[in-house]
Amino acid sequence: MNILAPLNDVDYLVPFIEAGADEFFFGFYEDRDRETFGRYFELNRMSGFARDASRFSLSDAIALTQEIKRRGKDVYITLNSAGYTQDHLLYMESYVRQLVAAGADGFIVSCPEAVDLVHRMGGQSVVSCVASVYNSAMAKFYKDLGAKRIIVPRDLSMEELQSLTNHVPGMEFESFIMRNGCLLSDGNCMGLHLHKHGGICKSLQKSEKRYILNCPQDLPDVEEMQKQYDTCLYRTACGLCAIYRMLQANITACKVVGRLDWHDQVLKDIRLVHENIEIAKNSDSEAAFFAHMHLAPDCTRKNHTGYSCYFPEVVNPCI
Repeated sequence: MNILAPLNDVDYLVPFIEAGADEFFFGFYEDRDRETFGRYFELNRMSGFARDASRFSLSDAIALTQEIKRRGKDVYITLNSAGYTQDHLLYMESYVRQLVAAGADGFIVSCPEAVDLVHRMGGQSVVSCVASVYNSAMAKFYKDLGAKRIIVPRDLSMEELQSLTNHVPGMEFESFIMRNGCLLSDGNCMGLHLHKHGGICKSLQKSEKRYILNCPQDLPDVEEMQKQYDTCLYRTACGLCAIYRMLQANITACKVVGRLDWHDQVLKDIRLVHENIEIAKNSDSEAAFFAHMHLAPDCTRKNHTGYSCYFPEVVNPCI
C-alpha cells in the first residue's frame, strides 16, 4: 500500500520521500484563471485559498512533476472542482496536455466531463472523493469510463470499503489515513473552502451555537464535546488502527492530507504511517498489529472519545 502525500513546498520533497512517501499530489494556481472566469472559479477544490494552498504556477507544476518522476515516484494533479462548464473544460485542455507531457501519472477529478477531458489529452484519471463514490454501481460507472483509481469518501466504513474492492476488481482504491477530516460529505459541499465564499463547514464553525437540552446543567459538557469534535476531526483525523485491514482489503494507496498544514507535522505523519504499514506487513494477525503499532501522539482513543477516527468502528483494544 502506497503513501500518497500532499506537496506544497519543494524543499520538503526529499524529506517526504525519505519518510516513506511513494506518491505526491498537488495543485497549481494561475492568476489568469480568475481574470478569465471570475473570483469564484475553481480549478481545484483549494482554489479559494489561492497561493496559500497551491503555491505552484503551471510552469512550477511541470518542473516539479518532472523532478518527482526523476526520483521514481508518482505524481497526481488536482483538478477536482465539483463541476466545470464547457468553456472551463476547453480552457483546461492546455493545462492537462502539458502536464501529461511532463509525466503526470494521473489527474484527480470529480465529474465525468473531467474524466473525458483527461483521457482525450492522453492522461489517466483518478476519481476524487468529491464525486461521492459510495457504492459499487458508481465505482463500476467510473471504471467503465476508464478511471484508474477511486478515492473513497471520508465517511465510508471499513466494511463498505472492503465491499467496494470485492465488487469492482481491477480498480485501484485510495483511502484517507491522516489529517483533515470533514464534518460533511465532500460531494454534497456546495460552498467554496472559505467562510466569506459560503463554505458550509466554516460557517458552522464560526456561527453562534445554540443547544436545546433536557438537562440544562449538561450544557458545559456538550459545548466542550462539540469543541473537541470540531478540532479533533479536522486537525488530527487518523486511520492508523485500520492499516492492517486496509492491507487485507488490497487498498492501493492511503492518503495523508494537509496542503495547508505545517509541513513538519505532515512529515511526522508520513513517517508514522510508514512505520505502521511495515508493522502491519510483519504481523500475522490484527491483534499482533494492535499490540505493536505506533499511536499518533494526539490519538483521541486514549481519552475514549475517538473524535478523530477515520474508522471509529476499528477499535484497538490495547489503547
